[in-house]
Amino acid sequence: VGGYNGVNIDGLCRFFDCVWPKVLVQVPSAELHVCGHIYRAFLGKRFPNVTFLGHKETVESEYAHASVVINPVWIGTGLKIKTVEALARGKALVTTSKGIEGLPQSVLASAAVVENSHDFATQLTRFLTDAKARQAVSRAAAEFADIHLNKKTVYRELFEFLENVR
Repeated sequence: VGGYNGVNIDGLCRFFDCVWPKVLVQVPSAELHVCGHIYRAFLGKRFPNVTFLGHKETVESEYAHASVVINPVWIGTGLKIKTVEALARGKALVTTSKGIEGLPQSVLASAAVVENSHDFATQLTRFLTDAKARQAVSRAAAEFADIHLNKKTVYRELFEFLENVR
């Protein structure tokens, strides 16, 4: 899931160039669905086993069917909504250290966080081929979400501020 912006385009270009070919060697049946306006950056380009779905009003069905979610961002700052969405849905996630910015360090137990394209391909392949590993990180993601992504935790500082203002 990605908007049409430089950070997303850079990440997906790097993924297509350096990661996806390695994954397909190991898992030739792997498929990647790409949602969002990011498709505009790839008009007229074809990548094996990749389907650009364009903008969708809701991505729930895509998340429901996804075995693994990727967030291949290598630049940028701030909280990455794609990471939060994957964790909140208890999905196995492969991302980079930029993809977890803004989250507590405990997220490291809830996703595969990699520092280079080789490791990205290795972790993605692992989750696609090892159901136990995928299920374990999915459970960890769901537990992380239960603890860190609930209303009470997310809005705690706001509630405390409002309580002190009264």
